[in-house]
Amino acid sequence: MLVTFLVIIVLNISIIALIIALFAKGIRKILLGISIAAFIYLFIDYKFILLTHFLSENITNETHLIDYIFYCNSLSALIATFFLLRQWLKENYQFLYSSDADKNNKQNTRMNKNELQLIGGLILIGALIITIYHINIKDNFSISATSGMTSSQINYQTGSNLGKSFNDNIHSEATKTSKSEADIYSGEENFKANNDATKLNKDIEKLVNEYLYRNMQNSVDYILEIYADRVDFYGKGWVDKNFIIRDKINYFDKWPLRKYELISNLELTKGNNQNQWIVDFNYACLVSNNSRRLSGEAWCKLTIFEEERLKIISEKGGLIKKYN
Repeated sequence: MLVTFLVIIVLNISIIALIIALFAKGIRKILLGISIAAFIYLFIDYKFILLTHFLSENITNETHLIDYIFYCNSLSALIATFFLLRQWLKENYQFLYSSDADKNNKQNTRMNKNELQLIGGLILIGALIITIYHINIKDNFSISATSGMTSSQINYQTGSNLGKSFNDNIHSEATKTSKSEADIYSGEENFKANNDATKLNKDIEKLVNEYLYRNMQNSVDYILEIYADRVDFYGKGWVDKNFIIRDKINYFDKWPLRKYELISNLELTKGNNQNQWIVDFNYACLVSNNSRRLSGEAWCKLTIFEEERLKIISEKGGLIKKYN
């Protein structure tokens, strides 16, 4: 939590420097320059996912915060730029800002127009920055948005190794249970517990494989099968299946070609309820359309509830790294 707070502070230095500059006249120029420089760093950070990578992993429920940080710092940098340029105009055209100047003087009027033109230019620059962000940067924080990696550059883990590691984890948990309750359960019941753990292993592994495979297809019918009626869906909160269907359709339309493959073991932990399990895994992703091709690694956390069949009740994820 502390580290996340510090990262947020660093990413918002542009805003902080601007606020201090409003009250510190002696070092105002320096602080305004820092505000602009801090935004330039922020832009680079968002583009290449430096500190923002850490932030996206730790605020999965508040992903819109990443957008707000960019918008607010863009505005602060533009304001700082205006103050600096206006100060430069005052220093180089001091006679136009004289208190004795005639308010109707043509030169004074022209300078006011110059300031209005400056504001208009900065507004256009701001609009351009936001447009670039939405077209070329915002996708970096999509669950599978990265750029430039070919499939041959991805080191995929084989299914047999995945199954072995996952089996080891499940059997380890089953062994702990049987040992701690040995004086309660008979040997036959312990054997049944191990069999149940093995079945759970296979069912969850099957669900994860189905989840990745179905997300490479264009049909969204699978959502009715593997999702619960209400799902904690990324930063959107609790939503129904119709919301997920619309979200997936929009994503599939945006990226017609999609490839996902596991690159890690499945890490299974017990959820808050008796029939609830949390599975974490990393996967390689490659998506493309007619004009763009993005690829890299992402993480996913699925919370699964066990009823007649396994159902996803929570889906979280984010970018780990991208490839150029």
